[in-house]
Amino acid sequence: DASDLPHARGAALFVAEALDLFLVVPLPRVSRTRALVADRPRVAEALAAVEDSGRLVTAVLDRRHARFFEVTAYQVRELPGLLLPGGRGGRYHPDSEDAPGMGERSFHGRRQEERHRGSVEIARHLAQLVADAPCDGVVLGGHAKTLAALRPHLPEDLAARVVGTAHLNPTSATPAEIRAAVESA
Repeated sequence: DASDLPHARGAALFVAEALDLFLVVPLPRVSRTRALVADRPRVAEALAAVEDSGRLVTAVLDRRHARFFEVTAYQVRELPGLLLPGGRGGRYHPDSEDAPGMGERSFHGRRQEERHRGSVEIARHLAQLVADAPCDGVVLGGHAKTLAALRPHLPEDLAARVVGTAHLNPTSATPAEIRAAVESA
């Protein structure tokens, strides 16, 4: 029944009547479609497909939060994230005696500086995650404006590893949403 097959880009079937075996192994990618009938199972190609899928690092961020995920062929694992420092509350005129517009420039400059510092911290953390273990690519998730602010702060080698972006909310993103975003990137 097709509904019993795993949701994957490919599958390896191992069937042995003598052992009463019918095993379906999902594969992250397919090198070529074929059917082999043999007395011994041939698992080298299935193992090569799993090993070639590699490791992707996903960063999902907004103005205050940054969550990081490691995505492999069969697992989405959340890594330690960052809580970025927020600015002072209130508008650009902190007291009622201040005329509207007074201090507006410094208010917006402060917000821009907070965004800049957050982007630098995220880029530094992301570069460390990529340097810690072999990585085949990086997927960035978040609002387009936030991602655009991050890109200039990524080192050249890290920016070259960005394979895609996705519109994700870091406070509510689930591993299933992360997997879907990585597969579509």
